[in-house]
Amino acid sequence: MKAISRMCRTFTVSFPSDLASQAERLAKQEIRTTSELFWEAFRTYRANSCARPSTN
Repeated sequence: MKAISRMCRTFTVSFPSDLASQAERLAKQEIRTTSELFWEAFRTYRANSCARPSTN
């Protein structure tokens, strides 16, 4: 039997309790999962950091 590869990978991250509560509250307000919220945050971060000139 051939193994099926996953389309997503799982990451475990730790947040201070107050920041985690804010993220959960925002996800609920936007009717999103916390995963969706973090996906969007990463996409936004990546787009902004790629747009900046490198300092290396």
